Amino acid sequence: MSDVLNKNAPEDPKVILKKIQSHLGFTPYWYANLSESPVALEAYISLAKTFEKSSLNAKEQQIVLLTTCIANQCDFCFSTESFISTQIIGLDHATVEAIQQSKPLDDPKLNALADFTRHVVTLRGKVYGEPLNFFLAAGYQFEQALDVIIGVSLKNLSNYANHMTDSTFFKSR
Repeated sequence: MSDVLNKNAPEDPKVILKKIQSHLGFTPYWYANLSESPVALEAYISLAKTFEKSSLNAKEQQIVLLTTCIANQCDFCFSTESFISTQIIGLDHATVEAIQQSKPLDDPKLNALADFTRHVVTLRGKVYGEPLNFFLAAGYQFEQALDVIIGVSLKNLSNYANHMTDSTFFKSR
């Protein structure tokens, strides 16, 4: 039985963090936090890879991630996602600033995406009726609604871990 478990053991967190550093040019804080649990780090990376394959394009994915950070009041994650959004993905600064201030986005379709994402977070996924209809009327499909949930789940994992590791308990250990 232990042989089976060893084959499925997560990759060494130090190796993973080096790969992230090499890929992004830096290591976002949440990866280091999650590396306290190799399984949590592996889950985050796996979900991130899945989200990248979603029906949302890279800019739409960043809208979901940024909006989730703001809805979860995770300023640290928002700061890092802002850098990734503008410097790597090519999202414009005005869009990032509007998300940070919870203001409408200039692009109506992206605005519907941000609104829908905010509803998913604040309503804990109980999004139906007007918010869902507004999202679908903007040109999105139900597939994209489900993909938003994947992105929210991804950011919830890092946002919650950052909230917890920023606590007095973790700072004092």
